[in-house]
Amino acid sequence: MKTPKNFEQGMSQLEQLLDKLADPDTTLDQAIALYGQAARLVRFCEEALSQAKLQIEQIDQTLLQAAEQTGEG
Repeated sequence: MKTPKNFEQGMSQLEQLLDKLADPDTTLDQAIALYGQAARLVRFCEEALSQAKLQIEQIDQTLLQAAEQTGEG
């Protein structure tokens, strides 16, 4: 499975893997491989969310500083 380009693509790929894992025709060997792929996707998505949170915190800090400078804080 290709590395996702963004969070949404990662979530989509993760959902596809979970569907395959839930399929009763999936063998144990396939399930183990799918589980490994899913773990990598979860890590990718968590990192993407962490980066988004950091960006939001930076924007909030910038807005707070601007408000304090104009006396609106």
